[in-house]
Amino acid sequence: MPSRTFPNWAAANMLAMFALLSIVVPVWADGPFTEAEVKKLAVAVTMAAHPTAKNPALIKYSEPKKDGFFLIKLEVEYNGAVLKNRYTADALVEIQPPKTAGDPLEITRIDFVDRNNSVAPNQKNLKKLIEDMNARLRIDKAK
Repeated sequence: MPSRTFPNWAAANMLAMFALLSIVVPVWADGPFTEAEVKKLAVAVTMAAHPTAKNPALIKYSEPKKDGFFLIKLEVEYNGAVLKNRYTADALVEIQPPKTAGDPLEITRIDFVDRNNSVAPNQKNLKKLIEDMNARLRIDKAK
């Protein structure tokens, strides 16, 4: 029976995403996200929620306003591994800006809600994604 946790290749992709975030995050504080950055984030979140998903993609995104936080609202699609059905979902990434000049950004929440898939998103992987991203942001900030 296959494991429902990250496959090794997905972990490697996540590390690449963390490296991207360390470069991109300073730009986020000053303005909108680029579509390329958001696409990579959408793929990382989708693969964390559904590790066996195929062809994850960003449909559209927005950056709603919330006092004291950066928000990225994602609409994503992916295909199932077995039946190849197309699924859509909504995700919300909440990022807290640094409290002081020396602090890193912190990912505080990732919500993932499937629209038409009865298989629940993998909350353990989403939590691990948050932890790994925050650890990477702290390491990169310390450099």
